[in-house]
Amino acid sequence: MTGPLKSMLRCFPELKHYQDLFYLLYASTFSDHSIVHRSMQDLVKEVRDAYHGKLGQKTQKKIIFFNSSETFLFPIIFKIQTIAEICKEIPKKDLIFTVGVPYAQEFYDEICRKQGWESRFTVIGSHHFEQTIYWHTLHQPDLDQPYEIREKQKLFVCFNKLQRRHRLRILAAAIKNNWLDRSFFSFQGQHPAWLDVSHKSSLPALTEEEYNLIISIKDKFPLRLNLTDTRYNPVDVVPDDLQYHQESYFSVVTETIYEPYTGAVSPFLSYMDTLFLSEKIYKPFALKHPFIAVAWPGTLKALQERGYKTFHPYIDESYDNESDGEKRFQMIVKEIQRLSEFTTEQWIEWQKNIKPIVEYNYKYLLSLTDHRVGPPVDYLFEE
Repeated sequence: MTGPLKSMLRCFPELKHYQDLFYLLYASTFSDHSIVHRSMQDLVKEVRDAYHGKLGQKTQKKIIFFNSSETFLFPIIFKIQTIAEICKEIPKKDLIFTVGVPYAQEFYDEICRKQGWESRFTVIGSHHFEQTIYWHTLHQPDLDQPYEIREKQKLFVCFNKLQRRHRLRILAAAIKNNWLDRSFFSFQGQHPAWLDVSHKSSLPALTEEEYNLIISIKDKFPLRLNLTDTRYNPVDVVPDDLQYHQESYFSVVTETIYEPYTGAVSPFLSYMDTLFLSEKIYKPFALKHPFIAVAWPGTLKALQERGYKTFHPYIDESYDNESDGEKRFQMIVKEIQRLSEFTTEQWIEWQKNIKPIVEYNYKYLLSLTDHRVGPPVDYLFEE
């Protein structure tokens, strides 16, 4: 549990003072340890034994379900809710769920209202991936390179690993509009057979045109940029990433969640319908890069509320206000296409306007030392 504990303490450093007063139970997505794959009987026993001091503790402990590096996933929330319903003797304030999203408690309360559940545990949110990118940037001074106003090799950079629907659609749009060869574009896929035409479920809810466009380049997969055998899940940021950002004009950030769950990838990763800011959205801040966010509506608004600057009017960001996923997608494609038609002279002028914003965001990212959502959580341990 060392890794999860370290991760949680980076966002909630005050919890270090209470380490003898809580029991940490892993409740995230690493499949070998996830509570989704554990029996309810064993989980209830572990929670009760921990709470009542039967696991060697000297004092009664609160139970913290660790999910700080993820958003809300229905299988996990449902299981914790069931545990809380069974363990009615444990007060809500003593069952705590950590999650890496803003507006966490409000979202959980809304889930309870919609599902008809009694609110049975306390939720504490954090800007987990902001803290992750902050930490890596802070400890790697080589990342602090000047933003250069000049002609770049490529139009944009777009990193993709798992084949979520919105990422596949951006890939199809890139093929159709001849952006692919003009850009740094990665697409790994979840497993070697993800593109097998006999397993079309791996390509969820695409139009026939989109499907055919992707199949037309199947011999090129996997498209790799910064993935290696030792860096299979690049949630960090490293100096090697600089080349892609220094030699492209902007990023197309395909976030984890774009629209309501469509069955993509696997039922276990059934992300709930909420705003989630992963490492993908924070990397451009660390690498001084403007971006377009293929993400949940309100993503840019949330970043602005956090204190970052985005790129309107140099990038048309009206898509962020559009709740209809199809309309939002077409607005994003239209804006990428508009930018793709810039002349070198237009790009030079555009970069002059962008430079103060990306420099500000880099400095602002490194100025942040508080990554929790809400006040310090000492109040949870007050009698």
